Amino acid sequence: MSRLPRSLGALKTTYRRDLMGWELTSVPVGTAINGDRIAVDIRLDNGEFSVSWIATAPRCRRAYAFGQIAEIDFDPRAQALAWELREIWKRWHLNHMHAGCEHQRKLGWESDGYDKHPSELCPECGYAYGTKWNRIELPAEVLEWLERFRAEVCKAL
Repeated sequence: MSRLPRSLGALKTTYRRDLMGWELTSVPVGTAINGDRIAVDIRLDNGEFSVSWIATAPRCRRAYAFGQIAEIDFDPRAQALAWELREIWKRWHLNHMHAGCEHQRKLGWESDGYDKHPSELCPECGYAYGTKWNRIELPAEVLEWLERFRAEVCKAL
């Protein structure tokens, strides 16, 4: 895992842990092509994973963009960490909020959306699409990567 950038202006990195999981806030992870400094808030709570991105302009001490900044164009020289985290985020963010069962996901129903399959039954197991939020467990390699990331950030605090 590559080293973390040193700072993100006035934002201060914090760490909180409880019995169910942990949360890191304002962790600097890299720089965008346009020079913006990028940080993240990460939460892993009872196996539920979420990330929120933060962007700060180069000469500004205040962040101007928060949330799901889907297409951050990281500077090619940015830490591998930033690229790896973005790929994990794309696949696993909100892993506990899936409308379909595993069969419906394989059929692509989640990309179609609820409007196209309202309460439609799964042809394999009979689950009614969208009747509850289903959770996809994070694979061991993702949990290990997140734990290494957490440990590296905490070491730098």
